[in-house]
Amino acid sequence: METLTHVVKLPLGKVVVALNRAGLELADRGGFEVHWAEGVANALTHEEYRSVVKAHLRDVHKKQTGQEPPSITLNLASHQVMDDITGWSKLNAVQLSQQYKL
Repeated sequence: METLTHVVKLPLGKVVVALNRAGLELADRGGFEVHWAEGVANALTHEEYRSVVKAHLRDVHKKQTGQEPPSITLNLASHQVMDDITGWSKLNAVQLSQQYKL
């Protein structure tokens, strides 16, 4: 599966997310890299990016199993990815505030 890179607007700022998730299960948590976006005007909203995540996870599951994933599993997995990315931004907000003297 190819890595998808997007700029996403989160409550604490814009981030660049490189998504390459290996599965839908909680044990597959991770599969992305995040860093703060600097000087980027356009960004996807949280919900727009969650749609990208859902499509990526659907493709991963179909490639692995040859079947569509259950809707509830797909929704939970996409929310989990978004929660993890938002959590990353909260954990790294100190770095952002020091960089920009907020």
